[in-house]
Amino acid sequence: VRPTLLDGVVAGIAAGVLSEVPSALHARSHGRPWWRTDHAAGNLVLAASASDRRLLTVGTILRIVDALTWGVVLSRWLDRRHPVIHGVGVGLALAGFKYALVGRRRPLVRALPALPQVADQVVYGITAGAVLAHRRRRRAI
Repeated sequence: VRPTLLDGVVAGIAAGVLSEVPSALHARSHGRPWWRTDHAAGNLVLAASASDRRLLTVGTILRIVDALTWGVVLSRWLDRRHPVIHGVGVGLALAGFKYALVGRRRPLVRALPALPQVADQVVYGITAGAVLAHRRRRRAI
């Protein structure tokens, strides 16, 4: 397995898990279910009228695939000198793409509060950048 592929998968897993924290904390603090973002992600491929269970299942699968895919992409293309700083920019770009461009046409995604979603993506970029930097440094020793 190529190092960049493995680095990307590891970064995607770590970033995918940690990037759920801001929106989950926001949802819980407002009395909403923590898995609301995964539920809304299901609306990217299913109608909003689909059952909650189907939306959550499909949304969770989509979020896992998304996290792994972006982890691999970033392992190849994220700046090697300042990966954490550039991870912030990547997170902001992902937020714009996912929520402002793609998600705005889907009612469950559109209903999500924007700031926690942006925070999720920024945490994703920072975490992916930090994991990639760590793995690259460790391999260089």
